[in-house]
Amino acid sequence: MAKESDAYPELDVFMEGWFHQDWGASGETVEDVALDYKRVVRPMRVIQVCAEMDQFIAQNDAAVDSAFEQRWGWFRPAGLGYTIPEFFQELKRILRS
Repeated sequence: MAKESDAYPELDVFMEGWFHQDWGASGETVEDVALDYKRVVRPMRVIQVCAEMDQFIAQNDAAVDSAFEQRWGWFRPAGLGYTIPEFFQELKRILRS
């Protein structure tokens, strides 16, 4: 049986590996951290993580805040002035640039 974490494998890697509790160690801003991820991974993984962000938003719709909290609760985009959809939009903008 597939684990819930199997639904977004690359997004889990991105959030857990770059936006962990000490995410500031990878850069001072969200942009710095996203660009660090982009420098390290293959381009196909960037495409995958962007698609998984879209999928996460679509599948969780009105419950996106609680779904994000349940999955990656240590990171709080609201503390940076983002809603969850805005945070993912910003990440995709950076990653696709």
